[in-house]
Amino acid sequence: MGSAEPDDTGRLHAAFRWLPIAILVVVLVGATGALLRSEAPPRGDAVANDDANDAPDIPVLSVRRSLDPLLGRAADAGLVADLDAFVETLPPETCLAVRAGSVDYEYRADDPQIPASIQKLVVAVAALIELGGDATYVTDVHGALGGDGVVQGDLFLQGGGDPILSTAPYAARSRNQPQIFSDFDRLADAVVAAGVTAVTGAVVGDEHRYDNVRYNPIWPGRHIVDNLTGPLSALSVNDGLAYFPDAGGVFGASAEPAQYAAQVLTDALRARGVRIDADPAVGATPPDLARIAAHESPPMAQIVAQMLQDSDNTTAELLLKEVGLASAGAGTFDAGQVSIESILADAGLAVDDATIVDGSGLATQDQVTCTFVVDLLEYSPTADTIRAGLAVAGESGTLSRRWADTDLQGRIHAKTGTLDHVTALAGRAETRDGSDARFSLIINLPEDEFVTAELVAEQQVLAEILTAHPDVPEVDHLRPVP
Repeated sequence: MGSAEPDDTGRLHAAFRWLPIAILVVVLVGATGALLRSEAPPRGDAVANDDANDAPDIPVLSVRRSLDPLLGRAADAGLVADLDAFVETLPPETCLAVRAGSVDYEYRADDPQIPASIQKLVVAVAALIELGGDATYVTDVHGALGGDGVVQGDLFLQGGGDPILSTAPYAARSRNQPQIFSDFDRLADAVVAAGVTAVTGAVVGDEHRYDNVRYNPIWPGRHIVDNLTGPLSALSVNDGLAYFPDAGGVFGASAEPAQYAAQVLTDALRARGVRIDADPAVGATPPDLARIAAHESPPMAQIVAQMLQDSDNTTAELLLKEVGLASAGAGTFDAGQVSIESILADAGLAVDDATIVDGSGLATQDQVTCTFVVDLLEYSPTADTIRAGLAVAGESGTLSRRWADTDLQGRIHAKTGTLDHVTALAGRAETRDGSDARFSLIINLPEDEFVTAELVAEQQVLAEILTAHPDVPEVDHLRPVP
């Protein structure tokens, strides 16, 4: 819609929008010319001020001095007018907040809306506040290793909550590359490097760091059937998906993610020549058992970026549980929700305007306001990390195929959000003068209506309005010649 030719009414509206400015320009030019004629020194007279050569050759009431503030205000008024016209084309249950320079535009910006995956911004900011951008997850292997390289009894694989613990083939199947991930094969290498040659028992998966509630009970059953998240566990390899295609196709969730992880490590060790005598199992690691090997994840800032760019539901939910564990001592949905509310409130963010049911935004019971979302984007301690983690138009993540080879490519950094009845976009737009506009657009539809491609395309219209700001007429010909 943004590339369509304007009709006659649109051209007329645009002409009238600039008419007052044109009149003021004429008045200012005339007034300035009269002033210059009346105060100009006689031809050939020297200027007595010794500092005259250092002073700018711009009269106090020049067009250059007078017109710039006027044009700035006119550009801001034009942006507001364009946004007003834009929201008139949208469904009733829409909120929009835009902050661009001195413009603070709000349309139903304090009305709660279902955010879809915009909700991931909520858990992202809370996780960065509580855990820090440099925090890492650690996956441990424990056992009674003898000098002969034989582990007597079981080898325990202790989950540390790492949401991106994966094998290389699983990471490679993502359409957006390169993917950051915690390479599970490196853990197997570390076990072998520690001298393990045999295990008289089994590899035992330990997921006790979090509870074993696999899915949020408030989610619709279709989300589980469609594998929109894997089964949640503190020990999760490949998102807990026991089988997956190279590209597209159907995924299969494991019934016991911790046991599946133990199976993956068993297979990896056997492939490296380690003898393992028993089948994989699930259990708790004895507290006095020595650590044989460990694998550390990439830092939290990169994990948050992966979650935002690819809109990773599993990562969002495991982050929520990790925040709950760190803040409230329990890796559960309830502890995570309460902790996030408390963390954001302590940070001065208006979390009272939000309803936090999950981390991913799959729940239609989630509620946020557009004002709250822009506040999250602008929260200074995390703003740079969040901006760096957002998908970029035509380049990365969920926006990698949108607006490529257009003027928007590389200029929109945003989080997308989509459910059957929700479409949303929130982030930052690079404006014409190189500054940064923050925005949040959330559109909710009635349950009997569904998001269409045409409705999603309205996001491009907003992006074009923001990147065109400040839209001012050319006035160089009105400026005095040096």
